Amino acid sequence: MKKILIHLLKPLSFLPAILMMYLIYSFSAQTGEVSGALSYEVSYQIVETKNEVLNENKTYDELAYSASSIEFYVRKAAHMTEYCLLAIAISFPLMITVGIGTNLTDYAKVFTNPAYIVIIMATVIGAMIGTFIVGKLFHFYPVEGMLTAGLCMANGGGAGDVQCLGAAHRMELMSYAQISSRIGGAIMLVIASFIFGKFL
Repeated sequence: MKKILIHLLKPLSFLPAILMMYLIYSFSAQTGEVSGALSYEVSYQIVETKNEVLNENKTYDELAYSASSIEFYVRKAAHMTEYCLLAIAISFPLMITVGIGTNLTDYAKVFTNPAYIVIIMATVIGAMIGTFIVGKLFHFYPVEGMLTAGLCMANGGGAGDVQCLGAAHRMELMSYAQISSRIGGAIMLVIASFIFGKFL
């Protein structure tokens, strides 16, 4: 029963995102006149409601002028709302798909296998010592060098940068950490894949 529910839940979780894409496509297919008239009508409703709530007693011409002055902003807010709802609708199926397909016992094996622990420790210590020595040669601050060029190169991307710099109370180094993660991490992956493929 659980497997059937999982197989049904995965494709059905994409249904809100598909509906939201259809809604965006249908609005985008409208002509400029129809779209402008719709945004003006919404703008006029906003201005009219404000006039009634605040007892401004504006005339029809004043309401029309106010509506035309905010029409551009209402249209852009509608576009942003559409894409925000699409992002939310897409994020849920991705979380469901990844969450259902993730086996947490695979992650638990990392902490029970001594080989993984040795590799992790060697990576962290090597990254720290190497950047400390190179930083000293070029007269950099050693702790900041170890953090940005060392640990942030070897961690798990942007989230790892936040964790390392947050723990060290040096969030102002985020721009350097991002460069290290993106460029240094990519270079390390290329070199490691070549070495592992050649010798292991």
